Amino acid sequence: MDFLNKNSNKKVVIGFFQDFIAALFLRKNEQNYDLLDFSFQKISSFEESRKDIAFFIKEFTEKNRAGKQGVCLVIPPVKEAFLSLLDLPDVPKAEVVKLARWQLKKEISFNLDEPVLSWDIAQSYTDSEGIKKNKVIFAAAEEAALNKYLSVVSESSLRVLSVSTSLLDYENILRQIEHKNEKQAVLELRERYAVFSIYKNNKLVFLRELLFSPQKIVDSLKGVLVSGKSEVRLSGYDAKRIKDNFGIPKDPTQVLEENIQAIKIFSLMRPQLEGLSKEIRRSLDYFKNNFKEPSPEILYISGPAELKNLYWYLNREMGLEARRMPIPGSVNTEKLGKSRLEENYGKIISILGAAISGKKLINLLPKKVKNQRRVLIQNVFLKAIFTLSVAVLLVSFLSLRIQVVDYRKRLENTQIHLQTIQRLIQLRERIIERQQVLESIRKGKVPSYALLKLISSDIYPNIILNELFLDQDRKSLILRGVISATEKSAEPILIDFVEKIEASPVFSQAGLTQYRKDGELKSFEIKCSFKH
Repeated sequence: MDFLNKNSNKKVVIGFFQDFIAALFLRKNEQNYDLLDFSFQKISSFEESRKDIAFFIKEFTEKNRAGKQGVCLVIPPVKEAFLSLLDLPDVPKAEVVKLARWQLKKEISFNLDEPVLSWDIAQSYTDSEGIKKNKVIFAAAEEAALNKYLSVVSESSLRVLSVSTSLLDYENILRQIEHKNEKQAVLELRERYAVFSIYKNNKLVFLRELLFSPQKIVDSLKGVLVSGKSEVRLSGYDAKRIKDNFGIPKDPTQVLEENIQAIKIFSLMRPQLEGLSKEIRRSLDYFKNNFKEPSPEILYISGPAELKNLYWYLNREMGLEARRMPIPGSVNTEKLGKSRLEENYGKIISILGAAISGKKLINLLPKKVKNQRRVLIQNVFLKAIFTLSVAVLLVSFLSLRIQVVDYRKRLENTQIHLQTIQRLIQLRERIIERQQVLESIRKGKVPSYALLKLISSDIYPNIILNELFLDQDRKSLILRGVISATEKSAEPILIDFVEKIEASPVFSQAGLTQYRKDGELKSFEIKCSFKH
């Protein structure tokens, strides 16, 4: 419904980080985007800086005349948005969330009864036993945690269109850049942690939080640094300045500053860097062994916390083709100065993907907000239709009144007629199916396919049949499956299902022979005997 907004070709992205907030303003031009402006605001903590955050957002949108635009929010991955990849059987969409909740209960600390949950199929495959499965990525967040971001944005009278994370938004960037193969790895550096992820066909299929961060590099440089006969003590400020200005020294003989040699700095960094290399190798080996396919050969480095020359170090130590995550060619940055863009590159690339996406398959926007937006769109649409209808009716009311009444009557009669015919057709098909089953049974052969169709017509939505054993000689049938229902309602549903089977013209009797509780899922066994 963006056609209702004449400025819908403009986009605003607001990204929340641990110690700062970022804002991007883009304009869509056919299939490309112009990055027109960006800004950042340091914060101590969200709660303490709430007023400053609201003022920053309002000032940025007013400056770019973007107050009526929809906003894409990007929240911290891992810390605020729980991401998990699950291997699930190929079941209907309605069953996916039920199965996921059962598996995620042990991993998620917050209540999963009413979470903000969104998912997408990352990969479909067939396992070693020939069973079709899906690797599904789930994003979950506690609604209370999301509301703090939504509320501060709403204070600026902005409409939130989506809530995502950088790890999901990288998929949009990878779709628009050229690759040598179908798999790419991404190392995202945050100030106090790092995340290693792998994408296959531009879909996230693996992620792991690593015990590495640029802050740990800074901590490793603090303290006494011996250089020749002199002794230098680096404070936290000096260590951060050395890390920001020089990163990982390439030349060990270089003198970075007075009395500070590059080889000394590198020796202090080495344990942390070697630990990072070890964790990346372990992640790649795990992917290779569990996915049974080659690991990625290219590693993109991204994230708001940068470490200069890290790509050079990983190239040298691991033989990976490591490089900085590129800005897609579809994004024009000419309106921004090169030095300004380079200085803030990592922060921009972390949230840029939220702006260049199409329809978001994973969106952590709470249902209440989605419904409010849907109601707003419906109201605008209905008002437009109402206004147009009134104008037309005022012009042609007298001439069209009789035709409208007659058309409505004919339409109602036609709908009733079609509904009646449809019911008769369905009834006829079920009668024919039952007759075919009965005739086959009389001839001494039970048609399995027809029998399954007959049973499926009486089955309940929350009953899943897993196994069916048909004994042609004894003319008996055993059904095994599970029911997803509360303990109070599960048994009445099964009893009613058994009675429906027994009332069928095919079966002489049916009985519930087994019933076992296993958490939310209850397993059962039903034995049936044929009439003939």
